[in-house]
Amino acid sequence: MSKKNTSYQVIKQKLFSKIAERIHQDFINLKQEHDNLPSENQLSSHYQVSRTTIRRALAELVESEKIYSVHGSGRYIRSNKRRQHSLNFVLSFHEVAKKEKVIPFTKVLDFRIQAADAFHAEKLNIKQGDLVYFTKRTRYLNKFVHSIEIGYMPVSLFPDLSIEILSHSKYEYITQQKNKKIKSHNLELIPAHPPQEIADILNIPLNTPLIITATTSYFDTGEIFEYTEAFKNPANHQFLIHIEK
Repeated sequence: MSKKNTSYQVIKQKLFSKIAERIHQDFINLKQEHDNLPSENQLSSHYQVSRTTIRRALAELVESEKIYSVHGSGRYIRSNKRRQHSLNFVLSFHEVAKKEKVIPFTKVLDFRIQAADAFHAEKLNIKQGDLVYFTKRTRYLNKFVHSIEIGYMPVSLFPDLSIEILSHSKYEYITQQKNKKIKSHNLELIPAHPPQEIADILNIPLNTPLIITATTSYFDTGEIFEYTEAFKNPANHQFLIHIEK
């Protein structure tokens, strides 16, 4: 590459960074978490630069985790705070939403009955071949993807479980409709790279390190009622460990 072309690229990169900084000052600093940014056309008109320049500036802001993109929807403000999870107590998704004063939303991606394989039979303390629900859900706080959950529950414990129930609060269904008392959760943290489907939903590259929280949940009788794996981007989550002697 010639010196002339190199100099041109440096000038363009400085322009992208300058526009990114102006967007940060003019919009991001004045908005709340998950607020949307103006469209590329609006920003292009506002700053009197091309859409290509705006797109590159926005890419810098995504890279620096100031904003995030939702495919087909737009770009939104990312919180500077990571969501905290205590390892000695697991808040339900709706309790997290209430605590953070955001709107929870659940999209059920898959729901079916299948025979338990050896691994999940052991996790649920049932026999291999017993019927279990396989569930896959995307959990949103406002328009932000909080996690992707893949769960297994014995059909014998919840014969009336449905997509409608899973689209709302599963724990409310368990405690209020089934009159069951949830006592504890055993949680395991597993670092991993996401499979393609998970990466697409989270809108992240395949080489992004994720945290999988593998949770086994118990009734007060000691009976296991669920095993769930939740995929979470560690850029947005922080896990706290409390240890007493």
